Amino acid sequence: MKHKQKGLLELVIDGKIEKAIHDYGSAEWASLPYENDKSRHEYKGKLQPATPLQKCLTNYNKFLKQELTGSTDLHLKKGFLKEFGYSCCESKESVTNSTGCGEKLM
Repeated sequence: MKHKQKGLLELVIDGKIEKAIHDYGSAEWASLPYENDKSRHEYKGKLQPATPLQKCLTNYNKFLKQELTGSTDLHLKKGFLKEFGYSCCESKESVTNSTGCGEKLM
């Protein structure tokens, strides 16, 4: 998505997950909400169903926590963000908020 939806990764790294979903994610995936939990995509003249934003954020935080603790099945190699020029999330001690960069993970 770094190349296909320029700006999305930067928002995620900055902890602006809701904005990343609305502005970029929803442009790519019809199931992500654009505005008021509604898709921006239509099929046969009707808006396609979208996952509510709160559920998206809950899932994002769940999967982020799994990734940061090494209990994920996403098969991303440790430190993969360095390939994108980012150096956050290097230790479990410094992980936090929605991006994992800064405060302690709840």
